[in-house]
Amino acid sequence: MIKILTKNQKRILITFCVVAILFTVLAFASTPSRALEVHFLDVGQGDSIFVQTPHRTQLLIDGGSGSQVLEKVGSRMPFYDRNLDFVILTHIDKDHAGGLIDILDKFQVGAVLVSTQVVAETQDTDLAQEFFAKIEESGVRLVRVEAGDRFWIDEDIYFDILWPSKDVPSGLSDNEKSLVLKLVYKDDSFLLTGDTEKFAEYSLATNNIDLGADVLKVGHHGSNSSSAKYFLDKVQAKIAVIQVGKNSYGHPHDVVLERLQNTGMQILRNDLNGIISMYTYGNSF
Repeated sequence: MIKILTKNQKRILITFCVVAILFTVLAFASTPSRALEVHFLDVGQGDSIFVQTPHRTQLLIDGGSGSQVLEKVGSRMPFYDRNLDFVILTHIDKDHAGGLIDILDKFQVGAVLVSTQVVAETQDTDLAQEFFAKIEESGVRLVRVEAGDRFWIDEDIYFDILWPSKDVPSGLSDNEKSLVLKLVYKDDSFLLTGDTEKFAEYSLATNNIDLGADVLKVGHHGSNSSSAKYFLDKVQAKIAVIQVGKNSYGHPHDVVLERLQNTGMQILRNDLNGIISMYTYGNSF
């Protein structure tokens, strides 16, 4: 016998189905995937990298210059999730720090990590004042880091702070004092260089620091002030990622592209490839 449902019964059935589907999606989304996700976000002429570990630890390294980072991060997270465990600022330039103010407005952030150099020497700039005021207003924990620090963010996953050390020369530019991070998952690694230039590269390359990595985030958007041959030879990456958008600076420079090609690296660029997403199980490269 066929039973005909009333309108009210149909509504209840539809609601039940929607709730059941939602719980199924949430249950699936909370299941560890075993993959480390690294997304080099397309935020125009700027840097922003979203990282998610197998157990859903989420962190954002830099935020580009404006609010477009909200959409880009949101496209890589479930619609209901507005929490970030860590935000890391490599240095206080607008094309790295500007978008983080919007992130702090819209997301619950566990902690913000900055170089001791940023806190000590650049708080007098307008952008720095706004950034640190937003951190204080949001009640977010501020963590100051320097070369030698290691942070475990998941099982078998950590990042090392390689640069700057607390004793770097005071006259260096903000670019040269960018945080350099090495993200490691078992046998796979990512070297993330901010806007560091040749002084930092030389210091790293000549101080017995393990720079070897599978993926290199190319320094300073592919500027010829970075990516010296001696540095690239130390890194020996398989993939080079250039975070770059439309610009008047000539980034990425032809000489840098040639150097990268001569080392055999595959070159990926946000201006040509959009968001660049990588998934690794610790032995993927």
